[in-house]
Amino acid sequence: MRSPNLIAALLAASFVAVPALAEPAEGRAPSARHAEHAKKTPAERAAFREQKRSAALDAAGVDANRAKQALGVMKRFDAQREPIMKQRRETMKKLREARKSKDDKAREALRAELEANRGKLATIRKSERAELGKILKPAELAKLEQSLRHGKRGKRGHGRHHEGKRAQPKAS
Repeated sequence: MRSPNLIAALLAASFVAVPALAEPAEGRAPSARHAEHAKKTPAERAAFREQKRSAALDAAGVDANRAKQALGVMKRFDAQREPIMKQRRETMKKLREARKSKDDKAREALRAELEANRGKLATIRKSERAELGKILKPAELAKLEQSLRHGKRGKRGHGRHHEGKRAQPKAS
């Protein structure tokens, strides 16, 4: 009589204990990864970005001379993008504050500012792509963009950039 109760109690305890003992997938909590990223200086982040771009250019099969030119173009457009991105971050912060105060006019003005920033960024992106198109072959440019956009996450199908948005239900 006691053994079924003992078995049930052990099973219940194991279901509670297993999730408590489990570790995050990469060994760190997401907040720890964010804190680690925040500690990096702008120079460290720029070096990482350049390293990632160099690897993507190598993967696209671009020779060293043209890769150096392409990195120069990307760096030049980063300098154009940075003040707009800084303004965008500040505007988003103001928008969050306006949401709390429920100020509709301020929210609309801030949304219009964000939309203008989005347009400026799109123009810079198009110009950057045109400049890179002068240096790289179309196939190389496509591989570079895919590699920079997807990275490892896209190859595994994780994140928001995977092939299918959602699995479609099967028609039976």
